[in-house]
Amino acid sequence: MKKIYNLIFFLYSNFCFLLEISFLKKKNYNKNSQVEINGFHKFQINYKNLFFESDFTIVDVNKYYKRHIISEEKIFKFIKNLFLDNDLANKISNDTGYNFSINFITAYETFPINFEDQQEGWYANHPHIDKPFSKNTYKLIIPMEKISEQKGSMKILNKKDSLNYESKILDKFQNANLDINEVLIFNPNQCYHYAGIPKNGNSRKQIMIQLNPSKTWKVNKDIHKLQNKVEPKFPHFSYLFLNKTNLDSLNISL
Repeated sequence: MKKIYNLIFFLYSNFCFLLEISFLKKKNYNKNSQVEINGFHKFQINYKNLFFESDFTIVDVNKYYKRHIISEEKIFKFIKNLFLDNDLANKISNDTGYNFSINFITAYETFPINFEDQQEGWYANHPHIDKPFSKNTYKLIIPMEKISEQKGSMKILNKKDSLNYESKILDKFQNANLDINEVLIFNPNQCYHYAGIPKNGNSRKQIMIQLNPSKTWKVNKDIHKLQNKVEPKFPHFSYLFLNKTNLDSLNISL
């Protein structure tokens, strides 16, 4: 059964990849960007911290993982500030060759895992790639506070080393430490990665946004309604009938 699943994932990922290369890839972009070469890159931003504890509804997912549900108003203010005010949408397009649809966002907090529980996958804490995605799907990690190795920063392997990944060799993984004025973009289908485990007394708070290639930059108008759901897989099917709007048409007053 596992072989069948892996075959389905492989066919989906590569079929979508070929379609996107043929119909959505820009001819003029930075082919020598770190995103293109390594599969990940940090962008500097002028981040406005729009969130306060009172803006979140906390949901316990398991004993080591909590979701922070953001209000509809705050989500769209945040997206506008991040992608438009910081010109991040244009920077990402220039480095990847794609425009994207912003379809899914989740804010969460992870906590130290007891030693006897660390063999279990509580919050993607084991090395993996996201198989049921296109090779052109990207994710953004936005820190809600400064994230260091002490707080469980994500570990990531570049595209080249990921091709020869062996599960017991972890020394080439890089710590994706982030200051509050940085965001990380990475390719979850081509770069092995995993969530670091915070040291005792620490936790990691961050926001993740899933980006899927699109003809123009778009936003799922119902993005706030998906926060309490598991991240959708097979995005070309999962998001097929979403109600989307152009990114640059976001209402500034939201």
